[in-house]
Amino acid sequence: MSKLYDDLYLCSESEFCARLACGGVIELINEILLGKIISGFALVRPPGHHAEANQAMGFCIFNNVAVAVASLKERYNLNRILIVDWDVHYGNGIQKAFDSDPDVVYVSLHRYENAQFYPFDRTGALGYVGEEGGLGSTINVAWTRAGMGDGDYLYAFDEIVIPIAKEFDPEIIVVAAGFDAAEG
Repeated sequence: MSKLYDDLYLCSESEFCARLACGGVIELINEILLGKIISGFALVRPPGHHAEANQAMGFCIFNNVAVAVASLKERYNLNRILIVDWDVHYGNGIQKAFDSDPDVVYVSLHRYENAQFYPFDRTGALGYVGEEGGLGSTINVAWTRAGMGDGDYLYAFDEIVIPIAKEFDPEIIVVAAGFDAAEG
């Protein structure tokens, strides 16, 4: 049991709170897709981008973004979804959820250091681009060292993220923003 939850802090309300967070993301995206609002921001805890289908990890119980995107993709028959994830850590759970799905492009900006930085997953490498039908739909901006600043992120967005978004022309963009990449 401890191996399953070695990096989670749980209490009696953890599952309830995690379900609320996940449901909040689903409801927000649903409201956007229904045209009730044009954009939104779900400030939810616990975070979700490390949780995999059958594995809580990295302080994440459920993968809010992956659950919401999968659910709403089916409900609204979406064919072009862009997920942009920036965090000091690689969002292994989101990537694995859509690894072979050509309808979802996943762009992750994270510290990598040759898989020597959490979550120690080689699929976070610059050269990893997805699998099977989703080959080419995973784009990793894998920083090789600590200390990337505003200029680095602006350059990556200008030269990589925005051109990909324009070419892919998504029906919806979902952002997973990890604030442990921020200083201060």
